[in-house]
Amino acid sequence: MITLEKIKALLIPWYVLLWVYPKRIFAYRKRIRNIRRRGKVNVVFLACNLAMWKYQGLYELLKRDERFNINIVLAPFFSFSKEQKEKYIQELGAFLNERNIPYTDSRAVKDIGQWMRDEVKPDLIFYPQPYEWLFNNELDWTYFPTCLIAYIPYGGMILNEPWIYNTRFIYNAWRIYTQSRYNLKQSRRMSYNRGLNVRVAGYISVDDFALSTPQDVWKPQAKPKKRIIWAPHFSGIRQPNWLNRGAFRWLWEYMREMAVRYKDTIQIAFKPHPRLLSELYDSPEWGKEKADAYYAWWAGGENTQLETGAFIPLFQTSDAMIHDCNSFIADYLLTGKPVLFTSNNLEETETQLDDFGKAALYAHYIARDTVEIQSFIDHVVLEGDDPKTAGRQSVYQEYLLPPNGKTASVCIYEDLVKSLKF
Repeated sequence: MITLEKIKALLIPWYVLLWVYPKRIFAYRKRIRNIRRRGKVNVVFLACNLAMWKYQGLYELLKRDERFNINIVLAPFFSFSKEQKEKYIQELGAFLNERNIPYTDSRAVKDIGQWMRDEVKPDLIFYPQPYEWLFNNELDWTYFPTCLIAYIPYGGMILNEPWIYNTRFIYNAWRIYTQSRYNLKQSRRMSYNRGLNVRVAGYISVDDFALSTPQDVWKPQAKPKKRIIWAPHFSGIRQPNWLNRGAFRWLWEYMREMAVRYKDTIQIAFKPHPRLLSELYDSPEWGKEKADAYYAWWAGGENTQLETGAFIPLFQTSDAMIHDCNSFIADYLLTGKPVLFTSNNLEETETQLDDFGKAALYAHYIARDTVEIQSFIDHVVLEGDDPKTAGRQSVYQEYLLPPNGKTASVCIYEDLVKSLKF
């Protein structure tokens, strides 16, 4: 039976391809002509927290090119708690201050969207995520209908889900800088605009690692210990079945027990997803008091610590990681170190992944229960029995290295200059 929903499903892709996207292209071409006349382009980087600041390499390149006027606007996500917003602004602000990089705190500007339109006059805006519910309406991409909109994925694109390639942002954007030719192929297959706005730049986190000098961020210990990161995702707290990433629910007590049990041989850094705390605040089973106490426990232990900021120094100086986060499935492979993925419903997780996601996942060790977590700690981390070394390197070479021997930032910079026809 042909239903109205089926008819919509058939017509929407053609509507986007033949009307919505061409209309955006017309607006973008008009903007580019204006940029060429001026010989300048006003660029805005919207930055929500330090963990998602992926623009440092690109910023350095643009800063050296007088044709680019750069503005950085610190704007935490709307869903973050007041405490989180303050913390993320302080961390990111400190990072930029150390490098003498100017920025604007969006909270200190009345009518921030109008200020951007009147004072900054952006031509090109980079967004940290490709969604519409991240900021208040004044910073939403729809508030800047004539600006060039761009996105550099902050994490590895691993899901085989059509919505990943078909948010309104994705098929309306001027540029999506994807990590590999495989992802470009996926965009051409699944995106309503056939991936016409996608360019292959390589995985931007490779640049972050290359530009970073390893800094030891771990608590000093009386004797050397193995350093393990535990990075739980936020999903599964209020929506148990969403993304099938609910390991925190069955690991929150166990991981504390492991930190105590192995206090003489390991350190554990608790690296929660930025949204985990706000999800716990809103959970009837947790609430603010319990969540704050749990985070404080990790921050205060002799062999434990809480990490909510930049992850690269933490990754570089760690020995292993335990997690269930999508982006870290790719990110931690950049270290070459052993990594464990926690899931008590792995088959469901696998059905959501594309070919790259599956390859990256199975370069991990897998734990479906706490027994397998302990085995990973005992044998892989403490004893050094690591048979997946070659598999991790293979995935890195095939899916994560930027093309043509260049960094992702250089690839993006060169595409900007070419596309803007300077």
